[in-house]
Amino acid sequence: MSNRKLLSLSDDGEFKKLFEDFYIPLCVFAHKYVDDIELSADIVQDCFMSSRPAHFSASLSQNRA
Repeated sequence: MSNRKLLSLSDDGEFKKLFEDFYIPLCVFAHKYVDDIELSADIVQDCFMSSRPAHFSASLSQNRA
């Protein structure tokens, strides 16, 4: 049996931590495919925005600025 903790995307703290931990590495990964840093950031932002809790969108957008 696995001891891995399931991530609760409805929890603001956990979702924010996920965003903070993976935003830049995912931008770098996306950049390898699209070769445009702004487009890479937009792609990653869109992925996070589509999976975020509804009440979390404002603080997610502020982190990117």
